[in-house]
Amino acid sequence: MNFIGKKLLDEKNIQIIDEQIFSTVYGLDRKKIILSFDNIEVLSSQAVSKLINLKKKLDSVKGLLVLCNMNSHIYEFFERTFLNQYFKIFKTEEEAL
Repeated sequence: MNFIGKKLLDEKNIQIIDEQIFSTVYGLDRKKIILSFDNIEVLSSQAVSKLINLKKKLDSVKGLLVLCNMNSHIYEFFERTFLNQYFKIFKTEEEAL
């Protein structure tokens, strides 16, 4: 899944994305979700919270959440907060597959 736009800041947009991802997981019975941050330049704390919740839900059904294509600023944030140890993160989508 790819995000459209460069910023995940707006609460309404984050909620829409959250609902779309969860409907993919439960509606289509997907156990592995790859989220590409290719276009994302800025990520809000609310968006990070949604990612954590998504990972917990996928873990509960023995699923897998994989993040990829992060720019250096977002990856550095994940490193500083040790979220890079919580999430599976790959440089490219090909590696994530």
